[in-house]
Amino acid sequence: FTSALISNSKHGKSYWIKNKLIYKNKAWVVHNGLKIEFNFHRKFKNKKIYKLISIGDLNEQKNHYFLLKILSNLLKKKINVRLTIIGDGPKKNLLKEKIKKLNLQRYVILKGYKLNIYNELRNSDIYLHSALYEGLPNAIMEAMSMSLPCITTNANGCDELIKNKYNGVIVKNNNEKLFTIELL
Repeated sequence: FTSALISNSKHGKSYWIKNKLIYKNKAWVVHNGLKIEFNFHRKFKNKKIYKLISIGDLNEQKNHYFLLKILSNLLKKKINVRLTIIGDGPKKNLLKEKIKKLNLQRYVILKGYKLNIYNELRNSDIYLHSALYEGLPNAIMEAMSMSLPCITTNANGCDELIKNKYNGVIVKNNNEKLFTIELL
């Protein structure tokens, strides 16, 4: 048993209290912050190719396979899109195989781990977050800091940043149809 806990999300704090790992009066929430060294205002243009981006470790938690299904759905509807995925991890080779199996090699760019992702975000149109669970997602905060529209699953922590239909869109985990509709 610990004497005090600081969590980066309300969901994290609730988990510790619910599982009797800390007393309620000994737990606090301090949300993550970002150091932003520039002032950027997005200018939307009528585009022929929509650039989607997702950032996160290539693992089961981040659920990138789900995004491949979404991309396939958009392409079937003749929407001209590209998806850039920033990150690295244990599922990289499996993700590459899925991309090939779905014949998405021309539409998905795997950029690996990047220390500075702001140029990537600046050159994108929509940020997609497909995680199954989270603490407080820094990637969403980074996308929001670049005025990038965000569509996310309802993974814990995302609702502490995104208010559905106000400053982004929250879609039920793995609801492929609703996630696709939000992008149309």
